[in-house]
Amino acid sequence: MLGSSAQCLNQHRGSRKSNRLPGVVDVAVKKLHPNRTFVDDLVFSPNVYTTMIQHCLQERPREACGLLSGKGKKACTLWPMTNVLQSPHAFEMDIRQIKAVFRQMEGKGEKLVGIYHSHPTAPPYPSRNNVVHANYPESAYVIVSLSGVKPEVRCFCILNQQVIPIQYRIT
Repeated sequence: MLGSSAQCLNQHRGSRKSNRLPGVVDVAVKKLHPNRTFVDDLVFSPNVYTTMIQHCLQERPREACGLLSGKGKKACTLWPMTNVLQSPHAFEMDIRQIKAVFRQMEGKGEKLVGIYHSHPTAPPYPSRNNVVHANYPESAYVIVSLSGVKPEVRCFCILNQQVIPIQYRIT
C-alpha cells in the first residue's frame, strides 16, 4: 500500500491524454472514464527488471517497494524506495523520498510508469490494501512474489478497485 504516500504521488501526476484503447482494459470502463489514460502493458529494460528482483530479494523478509520511470511504456529507471513500515505485509514510501525522486525523474525527462513492491510470503496478486490505495491507472502496479522457489512477477492496472492483469515484456 502507498498509505499517505499516495497524496504525494497525486501531486506529481500530470494529465496525459491518449486516444489509444488499451487491449486489456474493458471498453465499458474506458467509456466511464473517457479522459483517463490506462496502462495496458509494461516494458522493462533487462537491467531494470534484474535490479528490481535483486532489491526485493535483499529486503526480504520485509516488503520492498519502489518506483519505475521511463518514457512511453518502457521502465528505464528503477528507484528503490524505503519502506518506512519495515513490514513483511505492507509498505509505505517516505514522502520526502518520493518528492526527491520525482524531481530527478523530471530532470531526466521521464515519468512514472510503474509502482512495484514485493510479497515475501504471498502470491503476486494485489492485497486489499494495495487495491484500496491504488490511484494510478496510468501506471502499472508490479508485484514480485518471493513465496516460491524463484521470484514471480505480475503486473496490473488497478482502477476503481478493479484489478486488471496486464502483460509485461523484457527488452
